[in-house]
Amino acid sequence: MRWLNSAAQMTVLVSLLVGAGACTKSAPHGETPEAALEAYVKTAFSISKVEDAQALLNLSTGDAKEWLASMSKEKFEEQFVKNKMTLQSLSMKDVRHEQNGDVSLVYEIAFKDGNPDGKPTGPSVFTNKKIAYLTKEGNEWKIKATKNVKSYIERKDALEIPPNPPGYQESDDVKPEAKGKK
Repeated sequence: MRWLNSAAQMTVLVSLLVGAGACTKSAPHGETPEAALEAYVKTAFSISKVEDAQALLNLSTGDAKEWLASMSKEKFEEQFVKNKMTLQSLSMKDVRHEQNGDVSLVYEIAFKDGNPDGKPTGPSVFTNKKIAYLTKEGNEWKIKATKNVKSYIERKDALEIPPNPPGYQESDDVKPEAKGKK
């Protein structure tokens, strides 16, 4: 490493390495599987009109593209436009490269119900753990399919369950000694 003998040369090398690392973090939407998934999720959560369907179609292939293309305008509007969920977070884990060149990627999205202006309503956070299957077409990664793994709902406030919910009536055919036993 004779060429690294001056402080100026070392500074240039460190700058190049830091710059190369920064470039991989901000890859355009289809250059990496992670960037393609992030673009797809952000696009899905930001759709404001039926015409935006083309943006999702451009990020899709295979089953995902067929599913989107088969939706009527009314169904697409119900699923994406009228749905005012607000994205809270997206985290990606476990990237697996398949032998055929495809990639599977486990990810979690967290979102809240929203109102028409896009602001979250209510204390509940919904989290879906999913697997995305991606394939490379040309120079871009595209979503081929997704699969739900697990869904959870987190509430910040207490959940109250009354002992006898509204409309509950005790049956006459239940014997007193059998009450409370199952």
